[in-house]
Amino acid sequence: MAECGQAAQAADSLPSRLLRYQLLSLALSSESGTVASIFEDDLGAYNPSVWRLGTWSPTLNAYLEPGTLSTILRGRGYWLIQSDSTKKVDFDRPAAAPDTIELPLVQGPSLAAGAWNQLGNPFPFNVAVANWRVVKRDSLQTLGGAASRGWIDANMRVWDPDNSQYSAAGTIGRYRGFWAKLTDPDNSVQWTRWLPHDTVGNAGYWSTVRLDSKGNPHISFFFNSQLRYVTRRGDTWLKQIVEIPGVFGNSETAVFSNVDVDSVDQPYIAHMQWNPFRPAFTRRLPNGAWTPTELIEPGPTNNGWGIKLKLFRGAPRVAYADRGSPGAPLIKYAEKTVSGWSVETVSGLGDCPNQVNHDLGFDLSRTGVPHIATVSRSTPYGLRYFTKTGTTWVSELVDSLSSGSTGLTPSIAVDNNGVPHISYFDQANIDLKYAVKSGGTWVKETVDATGNTGNFSEIMIQPNGQPAIAFLEYSSMGVPNRIRYARRTGAGSWQIETVDDVGVSSGQAYLGATLTPEGNPVITYQGITPTFQLQLRLAEKTDGRWRIKVAPTPVPEPHNAPSAVRPEGASWAVGITARQGQRASETMYLGVAGTDAVPALRSAKAPEPPSGGMLSLSVARGEGEFVRDFQPPAETVRWEVRTEGGVAPGEQTLTFEGIDLPANLRLYLSDPEAGTVREVRAGEVVTLAARPRTLELIATTSPAGVPVAAGREGLAFAYPNPFRSSTGLAFRLARAGDLRVELFDVNGRRVQSLERAGASPGEHVLVWDGRDAGGRAVPSGIYLARWSAGGSGGTTRVVRVN
Repeated sequence: MAECGQAAQAADSLPSRLLRYQLLSLALSSESGTVASIFEDDLGAYNPSVWRLGTWSPTLNAYLEPGTLSTILRGRGYWLIQSDSTKKVDFDRPAAAPDTIELPLVQGPSLAAGAWNQLGNPFPFNVAVANWRVVKRDSLQTLGGAASRGWIDANMRVWDPDNSQYSAAGTIGRYRGFWAKLTDPDNSVQWTRWLPHDTVGNAGYWSTVRLDSKGNPHISFFFNSQLRYVTRRGDTWLKQIVEIPGVFGNSETAVFSNVDVDSVDQPYIAHMQWNPFRPAFTRRLPNGAWTPTELIEPGPTNNGWGIKLKLFRGAPRVAYADRGSPGAPLIKYAEKTVSGWSVETVSGLGDCPNQVNHDLGFDLSRTGVPHIATVSRSTPYGLRYFTKTGTTWVSELVDSLSSGSTGLTPSIAVDNNGVPHISYFDQANIDLKYAVKSGGTWVKETVDATGNTGNFSEIMIQPNGQPAIAFLEYSSMGVPNRIRYARRTGAGSWQIETVDDVGVSSGQAYLGATLTPEGNPVITYQGITPTFQLQLRLAEKTDGRWRIKVAPTPVPEPHNAPSAVRPEGASWAVGITARQGQRASETMYLGVAGTDAVPALRSAKAPEPPSGGMLSLSVARGEGEFVRDFQPPAETVRWEVRTEGGVAPGEQTLTFEGIDLPANLRLYLSDPEAGTVREVRAGEVVTLAARPRTLELIATTSPAGVPVAAGREGLAFAYPNPFRSSTGLAFRLARAGDLRVELFDVNGRRVQSLERAGASPGEHVLVWDGRDAGGRAVPSGIYLARWSAGGSGGTTRVVRVN
């Protein structure tokens, strides 16, 4: 077995008691290994029917199956599911374990019932639950203290193999996984500190943020030598590693990352690669993949400092400082064209190249004219502004001092009239200053002179045309580092407030900031926990209140899931996946194999998380429930497929994927309860009402023996009924048609209408949330539902209860 992490001592094994299900965690010293490097020596090549891994995603509310190149992450729990439980996994034990590890608890789509996280003991020794602490943004608590504050459930869960159920954990054994339940609905910070020091990492360096058309934030930042990207969709965070060390020979990446979003909500990122320093660019495709990183200037090194990105009509434009070319430092500007990057030199900045790094602001006017603010190191020394008139760059001195420095870390924003506004740090007076071009001259004023304030500012234009500025105030006279926000009113005065003053980092506290269309600020910056771990924070102001959250960056979701392949020994297979919204079941594989191969190809379903309600498909046999089940060849083979865990009332879908299906094979899906039998083809999607049920999949080379039945068209049932919050009216259509429901109270007043045009053949659900057309909750009582479905119609009663 290949060695994992530091120098090894004696080889360890997973506990000798060998079970079909093992909830495990690996104790690795620093960097975790891949699935292939850890498991394949002992269990053989990855074969999901023989052995597979699954780990729970709270954001997707489903198990994910990592591929062979995916990294096994320290501190995450994994189910190891084997058809042959006599095989053991041996791995090299680290010579020295870290003293501490800090892990995030991830919020799922809803915290109404809590969010369960599948974690693992990362140490090669037992850890008592009583020795753990929970870190929230402003305090460090025992598990009990955190539970009493509503942050987390006090009871961790471990798997009891004797009784095939979960039990409360007192001690988590070495190499063992467990479950922790997040219960804080505010989700301001979720970090769990496991005590007997491994840092979370340098998350949050050089962060920037932009909002898409739906108001979702897109954030780029630097994390442990990696360019990373996160975005939030509703309450769900999507996290991606965009670039890792080694690309183009660089040893680190993502310095000065800068993000912008196009008209179809896809992000573009510019950054400076580190060692050697060069400006680079990438963008995210609609399928979620990132384009290969492009070098904007492949030649000069020590180039790309302070890079900034803006999109104009979908094309990226960047500005940056070149500290490595002759005559450096130079300000450069580049546009992406169909033939590549067009780069031009804006100006030289004097003879102090090592001081030009983040001192650059960049924006475009509505017509695409570039505007740049930077610090000039030549006489006169100070804040300098550049813009382009035709093909000529024009330079103006905005502010300077007879002695001392001003104009540092500038930010520039151009309003709808093409007027530039600049915020900057006056280092000589340690103040935040603001300049605006008015009538051909620069008007300057001090925004904030309280303490050592104004560094790393980001300026924005409010909907009323007035500026707003986010900035950092360094600690002084007992006041901690603070993130501050200033906005200029229509009367010309500045209103300044503190955004965050608890655990704000001062080392690399570069800010990202933007405004919603309503003018509400969104700010990203670097925070630090009570245990000195760095984190990416997001502050948003809504309803007059600042809400601070931690973007879930340190533990990315497992990726590189294996593609569907025919299991070795099988003749053919069909994959079926249940989906509801962003939730998806583990894909179930059913097929035909030789008689001797059938037992080895059957694989059990992973146990549900402690919360239950997992969207799942399975075939029940005497020895358990299976998600991979194969039968010997026959003219007709049948499986009873159980579907469970959908959020009801509502709809879910079944997607069918064929693998090496014989040309003469036909597949049929039977619903005995509904009296329907329909043919299904590879790639087809079938819609069902979300509720537990047993279906039958029939695979046959003799279709004449399987009579197709459309069943009765119209309303099938209403569920739940009676109901408290919502009820669903489930319909069945023999052919495509329109659905409509009108709801009336006992006085005959129509309270609500529901409809769906052009529904496909099959089962559909119209959900009534118990509210009238004005959005008001209706009182308890009896309501008449008059419905039409295709060519059928009728009435039914639904009852609302308190």
